[in-house]
Amino acid sequence: MNNNVINIVFISDDHYIMPTCVAITSIIMNKNKDTKYNIYILLAEVENENKNILENFAQNNNDSFVSIDIIIINDNKYKNIMNSGHVSSAALFKFDIANIFPNLDKVLYLDSDIIILKDLSELFTTDISNFYAGVIKDFIAIQLRKHHLRLGTEYYFNSGVLLLNTKKLREENASEKLLDYKLAQKKGFMDQDAFNYVFNEKVKFLPHKYNYMITNDNYFDRKAINDFYEYDLLDDDINILHITYKKPWDKNTISYNKYYDYFWHYYQYTNWFKNNPMDSFLTIVKQNNNEVTDNLNKEITKINEQINKIDTKISQIDDRINKLHNELVKINKEKSLLRKELSYNQNWIKLFGIYNDEHHIFVYFFGIKLTFKVNEKSINKIAWWIPIRKWRDNFRNKFKNI
Repeated sequence: MNNNVINIVFISDDHYIMPTCVAITSIIMNKNKDTKYNIYILLAEVENENKNILENFAQNNNDSFVSIDIIIINDNKYKNIMNSGHVSSAALFKFDIANIFPNLDKVLYLDSDIIILKDLSELFTTDISNFYAGVIKDFIAIQLRKHHLRLGTEYYFNSGVLLLNTKKLREENASEKLLDYKLAQKKGFMDQDAFNYVFNEKVKFLPHKYNYMITNDNYFDRKAINDFYEYDLLDDDINILHITYKKPWDKNTISYNKYYDYFWHYYQYTNWFKNNPMDSFLTIVKQNNNEVTDNLNKEITKINEQINKIDTKISQIDDRINKLHNELVKINKEKSLLRKELSYNQNWIKLFGIYNDEHHIFVYFFGIKLTFKVNEKSINKIAWWIPIRKWRDNFRNKFKNI
């Protein structure tokens, strides 16, 4: 096999004609001068207008180093299998790539929602002779979705970039195994579950620079992503950028992603941009405006949440103040009662009572205060007026040691 020839297969339909052309444009613009690319587009039955657009694109870009062939496929084979999300049943023709190209022993399959940023020679020459495919683990699917646990596999890879050992796949009838699994499992991803289950331990894991999925950045920082892949990747190192989930060309995409700039860069070299340059400009402006609005709404939501927390704290403080106020009112009432009681007792003592200090005895009798010096004579005189003997004795004993 000529190491300077790279065989690439895309699958496209009415919805992906434009992205497919943008992806191929990025390949052509970033290829090495001496690398030859044989690009095959498996095209499900499409409207004539889209077919003509794709044929004109292929004709305008074919040269001695780039060959673009369009192969019409009959999608009746898989049309009764329900689409999965944004993925149509045309994706199932990935199962047949090894048989559709019986003369090719190695093929690089690429989804249409990718942008190629470097020459693919290094990837394509990777040795996968003992494997079904070279693949890239799907970080989000493993870390957050746990799809590998659902399938009972050790890992889970993304099927948007597959370096296929088509020779080995033909030898082991892998296409039939993939289809059998898909027919038995009605749920799950359109083709990805089947590839993961059937290929399982027969894959070689490649660095994530060959399939950098932009949704990774929505959930994790770059360090966490690099730690997972055990590969220190910078943006400048990315070979294949995979625009997973929301698409920049989709009118329903309301927010902007920094990686969309790569798509719009290569889009401007296509006829879609040349024929209507304002369309992409307005789309970008709308996405940016929506992104700003969305971020503003998120910040407002955060502020409102903080205000609600503060209001809750204020309410709790008010409750505590009210409780303390009620306690204070209660204490003041008790204090008032004690004062009244104390005043009553003091008045009673002043009306009738006997008390003393170190040198004097004070006798109150109907409010009249009588003062006596503390000595035996005065003690006996006062005791004489106490009618009960026991009280008299207690009174005398009180002053014995004075």
